[in-house]
Amino acid sequence: MKICIIGNSHTVCIDRAWRDMHESYPDVSLTFHRRSGQYFNQFRADTHNKILTITDASSKSRIQQSSGGDGTIDFSQFDICLLIGATRYRWPARVAQLGGQAKAGYSAQAITAAAKDLFASSHPSVIFPVIREVSDIPVYQLHDPFLAHPKGWSGAQLKHDYRYYDYPRGVDLMNEIVYSPLGSELIRQPAETFAAENWTKPGFAVGLKKPFPAQVKAGFTDEMKDDRRHMNSDFGKIRLLDTFDKLGIKPAP
Repeated sequence: MKICIIGNSHTVCIDRAWRDMHESYPDVSLTFHRRSGQYFNQFRADTHNKILTITDASSKSRIQQSSGGDGTIDFSQFDICLLIGATRYRWPARVAQLGGQAKAGYSAQAITAAAKDLFASSHPSVIFPVIREVSDIPVYQLHDPFLAHPKGWSGAQLKHDYRYYDYPRGVDLMNEIVYSPLGSELIRQPAETFAAENWTKPGFAVGLKKPFPAQVKAGFTDEMKDDRRHMNSDFGKIRLLDTFDKLGIKPAP
């Protein structure tokens, strides 16, 4: 099984986990096409050669480094494509809100419109039509993780109204309305990674050990400038194993 991965900084936890796991999967290869930030709109379809090219020189260089290739993507060399991240950190909570709106009795028309708007607000939406110009490869999307629970923060800082949030239902609706017609699927964040509703367990966060400095605002404590958006390799392993399970990929006996 050859897997093409296109993603941003949220791909790092997957990459690091794979380095510790790959020997258990001798028949599986992961090729990472990665750079940080929102860059999916830089891909172009070369319909003659049936490949993706990228317009930005810096992005091309980063992808060459991470993939070991020439900076293009030839899907004929892969069985599956995973899109990782690039949805912004509030996006999964909005998916949960969509499920809650359905539970609260919003009309089917309103839910459909909201799901399509939500997809359009995600950066991966721009790459789907480009991929389909050159390939019908199965495409799966792993969104940005939910923020890690800010352990130690006061109740006031954690106050949110989640009465009408339903993440599993929201993912199901997104797949039904948006992803299935695209020949794709949005894969849920594994339930075991949640500390509370719509919060990732704090132990999975990169935290203050991140390899680049946080942009700290005046008056923020060390705890408040902690990186809760990016996850570590423990999270990456769970995410990858869960994805493998959904794709029917098993370790060697």
